[in-house]
Amino acid sequence: MDTIVLLKLVAAVGLLLALVIKKVGPHIAMVAASVFLMIICGQGPSEFAELLKSYFTNKTVYNMALTIIAISMLSNVMNKTGMMNRMMDSLDAAVNSPRFTLMFAPFVIGLLTVAGGAFMSCPLVDAAAKDLDVKPARLAAINLVYRHGIHFSYPLASTFYMTVALTGCTNGELLRVTLPLSLFMLVLGYICLVRPLDVPEKEKRAGTDIGASLGKFLLMISPIAIALVLAVGFSLPMPAAVLAGTAAAIAISYSDPVTRPKEDLLKLVFGGINPKTIMVVLAALFFKEVVNHISAIGAALTGLAKTGMPPEMIILIVCMLTALPTGSNQTAVAIANPIAISFAANPQQAIMYAALTMACGFMSYYFSPVHMCQLLTLEYFKTDFADLMKEYKVFMPVLLLFIAAWYLVMKLIIFA
Repeated sequence: MDTIVLLKLVAAVGLLLALVIKKVGPHIAMVAASVFLMIICGQGPSEFAELLKSYFTNKTVYNMALTIIAISMLSNVMNKTGMMNRMMDSLDAAVNSPRFTLMFAPFVIGLLTVAGGAFMSCPLVDAAAKDLDVKPARLAAINLVYRHGIHFSYPLASTFYMTVALTGCTNGELLRVTLPLSLFMLVLGYICLVRPLDVPEKEKRAGTDIGASLGKFLLMISPIAIALVLAVGFSLPMPAAVLAGTAAAIAISYSDPVTRPKEDLLKLVFGGINPKTIMVVLAALFFKEVVNHISAIGAALTGLAKTGMPPEMIILIVCMLTALPTGSNQTAVAIANPIAISFAANPQQAIMYAALTMACGFMSYYFSPVHMCQLLTLEYFKTDFADLMKEYKVFMPVLLLFIAAWYLVMKLIIFA
């Protein structure tokens, strides 16, 4: 195992964290950390040229940038026409609970398994909190928790079905093991982030037509639903699916005198595009490309399995060294799972180690400074990483303790 290579990776992540905490723009911090990592790993001009070629020919880079542009268009149309506010007002009228509305909006969007998908739920959370006095960092934390909490045990999440394929277990077997993690994270989010909010008591609305309110909500959310159905159900490329949703939003807004746009159509569609947001996305993908491009890092991670350390420690280290610097849970699962499963003596242990890999990978990715959803959420709410971490001061340690307890119970059951 090349310990020096891993220490260099840790140093690059440390630089990235330091720059972000010092409030350096995340796109600048990621590019600086990328260049730093290449230099200390001995990558010369030819390797750098090869990296740039790989990056600029990677379809994921363009697809992600186009997706964010399309989501920005959809969000701007729905915000400027008032559709977003009417959507959340309708839902609030039906359920009469601002706290529920705050949690429900990102949870629904969380069913969309796309990188940076939390960017789509930001306006919904913002609209749900319009009458509440909530700090931007708290809104960001709520958006992230309820956008991601289900992903521990969501069969449509790429990490879930990748793990099923790698272990040979069934969806049901893995779901039974990981479901407690999702349930606990969602409940803990309510206890730590949502319940403490100062929400004024609401009188029950006399004569409120719940059916009409839900109908209005469904109409207002239909552009987002169209994008989800086309992307997930019909496998349409995400940019095209979201553009179809944008077209639906424009059509609905023009059909209703209340939401009919009062500004030029081109300004309405393109006015929400933020170049800085796109640069953040491109920088995050570049940093990930650098980490994946340096072969010595992959070889060093594989070499951890030969050190004789406890399997749990190796799983944790590999997940942190893959998911934390890349902001990619898929990377952690793809690299760490084969290593983890090699320690298993039977199918039950294989599921146990695979589930631990999912948990460690998720936590490393979720709190990563280059986590795409986190970057986009912070950008939307105009807050920063340091303030977000303050919102997690109770949430994070309690969640980590629960994961440790969950694993110990699982291990006792399997080894009993």
